[in-house]
Amino acid sequence: MGGNAIGLSATATYHSVTLTWTPPYAAVGYNIYRGSTSLTETQIVYETTGTSNPDGTLSYTDNTVASSTAYYYYITAVNSQHV
Repeated sequence: MGGNAIGLSATATYHSVTLTWTPPYAAVGYNIYRGSTSLTETQIVYETTGTSNPDGTLSYTDNTVASSTAYYYYITAVNSQHV
């Protein structure tokens, strides 16, 4: 199994949310989920590789958010067998 992204953090601006995480071992991609309440997240990105940052973390920017709206995110890692 790919597992979950480690140390997920989010930084919001007026029209975007940037997610940053540390990749787990053997992950080749990530599925990103978003919801308006906790435990209701649905998949918004399928097997992205994320953007590599100089500190070894990965990031993804969600530009489809509305201002003044709370969002909940989680990320799952995908391994080479796509699980």
